[in-house]
Amino acid sequence: MEKNLTEKNIIALIPFIRNLIEYWENKPKDYMLLTHLLHKKNTLKYDKNKNYLKVDEDNNIIKWDISNLKIIRNYNEDEWDFEIKRTEDICFSDIEEIFKKYFWISEFNLWENINKKIYNTLNLIVIEKSNLEDKIILSTKIRYEAEKFMINKVSENFLNKISSSQTWELISKIKKWQKTNWITNKEIKILDSVNIMTPENIHLNSFMYEPILDMDIVELKRLYEKVKELNK
Repeated sequence: MEKNLTEKNIIALIPFIRNLIEYWENKPKDYMLLTHLLHKKNTLKYDKNKNYLKVDEDNNIIKWDISNLKIIRNYNEDEWDFEIKRTEDICFSDIEEIFKKYFWISEFNLWENINKKIYNTLNLIVIEKSNLEDKIILSTKIRYEAEKFMINKVSENFLNKISSSQTWELISKIKKWQKTNWITNKEIKILDSVNIMTPENIHLNSFMYEPILDMDIVELKRLYEKVKELNK
């Protein structure tokens, strides 16, 4: 087992560790922390069933019940089990214990970089090779940029109602505006490519790895440049 993980190694392993938790453990806090790194999310409070919790403009405590997406007001604040930072604020130090627990490392060995924000690092990583690690990193960068673009188009309430498959849900919502002036056919085509070329989840079995292994990294690089242009 590799003990001296680099920042790049750690980021590429996030989908894998998240799936370990999903298959092996009922640890909603660990799972949702890594989910906040695979999708662009605001700071959110959760209960043990991973329902979103927030306070509305009238100071009513609200739970977004993910089983049927209904709003339950006057939710008991004592049942707020944990809070997860917004994606851009999560540091390597926040996920070190998760990696120790599920990947059996003693420490990250990042020294002065342990408190560095993960998404700042992700944005600085240069993709040079065509291996699985680089493709996962690039797919994560693509999805983040695509979600950033789409989130600027939708309401916060809609975003907070999404309980799973966030990229797909956002694209489905955005596509409803295709015949309006809000979104162009060119933008929809780019977002469709994101949905096809970047895996929503990286699963543990080899069959689910095959599409990203077979994909030419040049294609992913081209898509990344197109998605970045959406946010300019």
